[in-house]
Amino acid sequence: MLRVNPTRMELLRLKRRLIVAVRGHKLLKDKQDELMKNFFNILDEIKGVVDEIIKLRDEVYKAYFILKGWNLNILKSFYFKERSIEIEKGILYSLRIPVFKEVKGEFGESLDSFYELLKNKTQSFLDKLIEFGIKLKILKILSKELASTRRRVNALEYILIPEIKDTIKYIYMKLEEMERGNLTRLMRVKEKVRK
Repeated sequence: MLRVNPTRMELLRLKRRLIVAVRGHKLLKDKQDELMKNFFNILDEIKGVVDEIIKLRDEVYKAYFILKGWNLNILKSFYFKERSIEIEKGILYSLRIPVFKEVKGEFGESLDSFYELLKNKTQSFLDKLIEFGIKLKILKILSKELASTRRRVNALEYILIPEIKDTIKYIYMKLEEMERGNLTRLMRVKEKVRK
């Protein structure tokens, strides 16, 4: 129970506070449900990306094994160039999440069709790894927000709303008790006046 004076003004204030708390609880519960839905959607997407990464990894290994006898130092000098990733901030339920925009920079020129094959496979593999990392970051942000929202929902549902309801009942009882006391006093005064 909350510590308040059992007055009518306090009763009105607590009733308004209860209405706001119940409305806030409903909104937070809806937000929690949507966050859960998005969390599981991202989780399913991550599973799909992981499957693609494993498939592409195997293809890259095969391409490397094909080129195993070739001089890989030549491959390194012509093949790998510096690349940068552009990531923007997106908004999902007032959360800032990373959104993959593009990869800047390309691989170098290749000498042979085998190198071209390896280049394409490796480029696809790295792009999927980037996508996986971004989705993992989004999942982490969503899980953090989900935990915070769950704490708020539980605090409203199991602590604040019951406390307000108990306090309102207490004030009603106190006001009725005071009213009965006043009524008894008035009846006594009336009897004395009659005598």
